[in-house]
Amino acid sequence: MLQRRKSHLFHRLLSLALLLIGLNSGMQAQDPALPKMKWTELPSLPNDLGVAGPFAGVHQDALIVAGGANFPKPVWENDKQWLDDVYILRRSDQQYQWSRAGKLPRRIAYGCSVTIDEGVLCMGGADAEQHFADVFLIRLDEKGTGVVFESFPPLPQACAYGAATISNHVVYFVGGQTDSALQSASQNVWAFDLKKRAKSAEYSWETLAPMPASNRAFHILISSADATDESIFLISGRRQNDQDEVEFLRDTWQYRPRDATWDRCADAPKCLMAGVGVALSSNDLVVLGGADGTLFHRGDELKNRHPGFPKKTYAYDMRLDRWSDYGSIPANHVTTVAVQWNGATVIPSGEIRPRVRSPKILSGSIQSIAE
Repeated sequence: MLQRRKSHLFHRLLSLALLLIGLNSGMQAQDPALPKMKWTELPSLPNDLGVAGPFAGVHQDALIVAGGANFPKPVWENDKQWLDDVYILRRSDQQYQWSRAGKLPRRIAYGCSVTIDEGVLCMGGADAEQHFADVFLIRLDEKGTGVVFESFPPLPQACAYGAATISNHVVYFVGGQTDSALQSASQNVWAFDLKKRAKSAEYSWETLAPMPASNRAFHILISSADATDESIFLISGRRQNDQDEVEFLRDTWQYRPRDATWDRCADAPKCLMAGVGVALSSNDLVVLGGADGTLFHRGDELKNRHPGFPKKTYAYDMRLDRWSDYGSIPANHVTTVAVQWNGATVIPSGEIRPRVRSPKILSGSIQSIAE
């Protein structure tokens, strides 16, 4: 009995010590006040290999997933292939149905996309040979079974592996690589004001002051509006440093469009590159996965023995400038897009370990207190 009590006391003291370590490092245990997400699966993408780097968004209450890249099986014996298929997922009486709706103008992946009122705005991207500056809209046709493309003003420079978001009808495109080398990652900040669409002379991308953060690619960009202001949060990513080494980034920055200011925030608990994130509330963000870089250089060695990217998720409290544990996610899909659809956060396809994609479509909904 005495031994059991000593063991119990030891574990309690160990838990307390770990908590204090978390407090001192700015990392908190899971906050019970945060709403939880309940995860389900929608019908899988009608491509058994899945895709990474797709364009994705919503139009006319349909989920659109287009382009992307994957590796034919066996994945370690084949080169990457670039895709141009456009798929749409519709819901009717709680039943979901995929259909192929057309082809993109070219095979392309790793651009950025945001949902706007008119459809899915697609920006930049790359194929095996080059990077692109093209910007175009994907929208459903009048029958809702096919897609129509509309050209928009191009980015100031060809770019892929960047991040984009929309805030107060302005689309922001930040960072990314201008060619296939990570050394080309930039500090660029470009803005596109959708409200100026009727003014053709002003309807173009504006180059803003570079971000004070280091150049990067594969980062996360999240828009959030609190009670008094609109903010954009830049999180993680990777870059190539002066020693020609890949640097896995944890820094977090807050950009306020109203006065064009950047503030450094608490670092993320670890690198979360290529992950997706959403605003959980007016004061909280969540990052739903991401790659931490620990096995980045061992992909060719581990191949099919790679365990996959960590399934940990993290929340950031804007008021307290503090990160906390947010539990886990059923699968960690990186290099994809988080889409808001039917009151849920949808993560369509994505990469689950080097060279391997998943066709699964994850859907996360905020749980009610009763659940």
